[in-house]
Amino acid sequence: MCVVDNKNFGQTVLSYLTEHYKFPATVMVLCVLGASLFAVSRPVVYQSELIFSVGFNAAYNEFNDNKRVTALSRIITTDGVLQAVTDGSPEDAEQSLNKELLSTDYRGKVIRAQNQMTDGMIKIYAHGQTPEEAQNICNGAYEHFKAYSLRLKHDDWETKYVMKELEKKYNSAKQAYDNYCKLNADKIVPDDNNEYYQKKIDLYNNVIKWETTYQDFLRDNLRQKNKKGYQLNLISEATLPTSPIPSRTGFIVGIGFLAGLIICLVYGMLTVKINFK
Repeated sequence: MCVVDNKNFGQTVLSYLTEHYKFPATVMVLCVLGASLFAVSRPVVYQSELIFSVGFNAAYNEFNDNKRVTALSRIITTDGVLQAVTDGSPEDAEQSLNKELLSTDYRGKVIRAQNQMTDGMIKIYAHGQTPEEAQNICNGAYEHFKAYSLRLKHDDWETKYVMKELEKKYNSAKQAYDNYCKLNADKIVPDDNNEYYQKKIDLYNNVIKWETTYQDFLRDNLRQKNKKGYQLNLISEATLPTSPIPSRTGFIVGIGFLAGLIICLVYGMLTVKINFK
């Protein structure tokens, strides 16, 4: 073994690779050939684009409007939005949603959504193997997001749960009041000293308390819903692409060449380090 000066290490590696060119040459050929085959075997892909804007009902302290738009753009591509919707609802009919698009599952499709950073606009990109498929997927993603937004407005499970519990409290208090009045009708006398009358007043006040709590909750929830709510406005319908996305064959082959070069250099450096000290 010969001693290699660190200053000449790079030159030694290149000399070694030049002298033992068969392995580096094979690696380079395989990498470039593999990248070329990958490039030419890629399916033809078309891209459709759709633009819509989001209008918020009111400012929301936790986030500015731009952050809210970004958050919505990320939600669009989630499975919860893109999964098939099979349960029709009155809200869907009101918004004239496309039932055929909603019944299609778009999970696993190549879909992107991006905040355009201006006027609350979001652009949806969708890929398909034909122009029509790309356009259909793009329209479907928007339609699913419209349905999601509508259900978000109407189907707040937490609010419904609280409302249901408050209704139970109110109905229980009302039933207790009615039953007491019915069972003790002959004993209740409008007199402050009458214990049955005082009990009736207490039960009645309990009914009023739960009714007031229920009404206050509805008002507060409506204010919060209006504050967090938003409307969608379609600006540009999904385009029908006229040509496929560029295949970028040259770029992919270049990546293969670079990968082969890196492998050869790493191989040369390791070999020189091991065999020359």
